[in-house]
Amino acid sequence: MKAQTGPRPTSSQRHRTLTTSCTAVLILSLVAACGGDDGGGDSQDGGGNPADAEATDEPLQVWVRQAEDGGLPTYQEMADLYEEETGQAIELYGEVTGFEESLIRAASAGNLPDAIIYDTEGLGQLVDWGMVQEIDPDVLENRDEILDLAWTAAQGVDGSYYAVPTSTQAFNLYIRSDWRDNLGLDDPQTWDDVVEIARAFTHDDPDENGEDDTTGYVVPGSSQRGYASWFWITLLWQAGGDYFEPQDDGTFVPTLDTPEAREAMQWLHDMVFDHQVVQPGTANHVTADSHPYFQSGESGLYHTGPYMIAGFDDEPGQDVYDVIEPVTGPAGNDTLAEGEQLYVMTGTDKADQALAFAEWVASPEGQEAGMNPGGYSVVRLPINENVSAGEVYDHPYWDVVAETFAESGRYVTPVPNFGPFRQIVADTVNIVISDPDADIDLLMDDLNEQVAAELDAQGVLAE
Repeated sequence: MKAQTGPRPTSSQRHRTLTTSCTAVLILSLVAACGGDDGGGDSQDGGGNPADAEATDEPLQVWVRQAEDGGLPTYQEMADLYEEETGQAIELYGEVTGFEESLIRAASAGNLPDAIIYDTEGLGQLVDWGMVQEIDPDVLENRDEILDLAWTAAQGVDGSYYAVPTSTQAFNLYIRSDWRDNLGLDDPQTWDDVVEIARAFTHDDPDENGEDDTTGYVVPGSSQRGYASWFWITLLWQAGGDYFEPQDDGTFVPTLDTPEAREAMQWLHDMVFDHQVVQPGTANHVTADSHPYFQSGESGLYHTGPYMIAGFDDEPGQDVYDVIEPVTGPAGNDTLAEGEQLYVMTGTDKADQALAFAEWVASPEGQEAGMNPGGYSVVRLPINENVSAGEVYDHPYWDVVAETFAESGRYVTPVPNFGPFRQIVADTVNIVISDPDADIDLLMDDLNEQVAAELDAQGVLAE
C-alpha cells in the first residue's frame, strides 16, 4: 500500500510532547466510543497473539511519526517487504507536526489506526488516554531476543507492558579528536576533565588558526519543547539525582530540591558563566541550532545522539572527531536513552496482526531493514541482541553507542505523562543559563514545588 503523509516537519519538532487542549476525561470518552469492535480490541485483556495472525482482506493501518522527507519511505520499504513475506498488506500514514492532534481527531471519529510506532516517552500519556492496549511480551517468539533494557521503556507505571520495542539509542560525548591531539590532551573521564578540556578548546587555539574563534562545549539550552531539560537530565543523573523518586504504592516524591539536583544545575551554570566555554546564544538554541557549532568547527565537545554520526562524518569529517563514552559525574555515568516502540491501539480488531508485525520489526530482518544503511534509519540502535549496529552500519562509532546503551543507558522514570515535567524543568534550566546571577537554591525550591503540583494533578503525588 502507498504511504500517506501529513505536513512536513520542522527541524525543531523532533521531541514533541503529547499535548492537547482536550482533557483526559474527554479523550477517554472518545476512545471508549471507538472501542466496540470485536476481536482483540479490548484494552483490558491484551488479547493479541501473533501466532493467531492470518492475513486480512483489509490492510493493517499503522501510523508512524515520520514524514515523506524523513523516515516514511523506509517504513514503506519495510511494509512492502513484510507484505511479500506474509501476505498482510499495511497501510501507512506518516506525520510529524500534528501527529498527536491527528490521534485525537481519529479517536473522536471512532477511527483510530490498528497500531502506531511512536516515542518511548509518550507511553504514559497514551496509557492515560486509554488509547493503547496492554500486551503480553511472552506471546512474541523473539521476546527474549529483545534487550531487557529496551523492555523497561515499554512498561507503564503499573508494571504492565503496553508496547513492543522497535528502536533505541543512547547519548554519547562527541569530541574533536584533532583539537584534542593538537593540544596533547586525553579524552575526558570526569566532569572536571570536561571543564579542563572545554577551557582548553575555548582559550588555547585548538584548531591552530591563530584566531580566537572556538568554544569548548555545546549546549542546546532553549526551553522550546523541553530541549534544555532533555540535555540537562543526563547531568542530573550523573550527579545522583532525578526528577522524582518512585514509591512502592505507585506515587512519586519530587526530588529537584536535593543537593544532587542543585549540584547538576550549578555545574551547567558555571560552564556558561564562570568558565565561559559554551557557544554564544545557548539559551536560544534548539538542537538544530546547536549541531552546526560542532559541524563547522566552532565547538569541540557535544553530548548528543547517534543520529548525528552520518552528518558529522560529512562535516567536520570522520577523521577529526571521536565518539566516546559518557563521562562520570559525582554519582556515575548514566546517560539518556530513548527510542520508539509499536503500540497496539484500543478498539482494533487486528491485534494479532499488529503484534505479528511488531514481532517482525523486532526480528533481525526487520531491524536491519529499518536501519537502512546509507539511507534514512528508523531503527537507530537495534533492540534485538542478535543484530550488531557496528556491522550493519559498517561503522565503529555505532559499537561505542551500543556499548554505552548496554552499560549506561537510562530511560526517563515512567509517570502518567512525562511531557509536562520536561517542559517545567526546561523553563528553569533556561533561566539558569540565561542569568549569571540566578539564585539556584531559590529556583530549585520553586521547581520542586512545580513538579509536586504536576504530580498531584496527575494523581500520583506521594502523601
